[in-house]
Amino acid sequence: MFERSQLLGEGQLPDAAGLVDAARSLARDWQVGPSAFLAEHGVASEAEFKRRAIAGGQICQHAQIGFRDPARTRRAWVEIYEACAARGAPLVRYGICLDWVMGLPRGKRETATRGTGLILAEPEDFAALANAAPVAPHFGDFIIGFPASVENTCAALAAGSTAIGNLGQYFTFRLPG
Repeated sequence: MFERSQLLGEGQLPDAAGLVDAARSLARDWQVGPSAFLAEHGVASEAEFKRRAIAGGQICQHAQIGFRDPARTRRAWVEIYEACAARGAPLVRYGICLDWVMGLPRGKRETATRGTGLILAEPEDFAALANAAPVAPHFGDFIIGFPASVENTCAALAAGSTAIGNLGQYFTFRLPG
């Protein structure tokens, strides 16, 4: 049987009021930015698009993507989108296969052992990917529940992503090292 403190680490939690103040400050500076997907569909979020799709009986296609090379990933983002659209099955969302080092703060990634996934070094890299084609980006792996959660979430929001993180990783995955 697990004890709550084993899972949540209550003894190590920061002051809640301080967290709320910090979050309010971040919310002033980091907002959902534009993306090719949001602009193409005239929506404020992927959830808004999905509600419309459900109401219209549209089937939404999802694909996984994420080569180690960011430029190759962006090219594939466009090529796969165009090929699927040409066949009448346009993609709505890409799940992005990020490297585990994305869970570490930027300053610690250089010295960490890399995995096999994509590394987005700067917020501009998130935006470049999200705007390569009108497909909703899901920055899932290693985004929430890790030491780099705040910086990654801010970058994903600024890139126009409104589906962020895989909560299950918080409970099932630990970064190596």
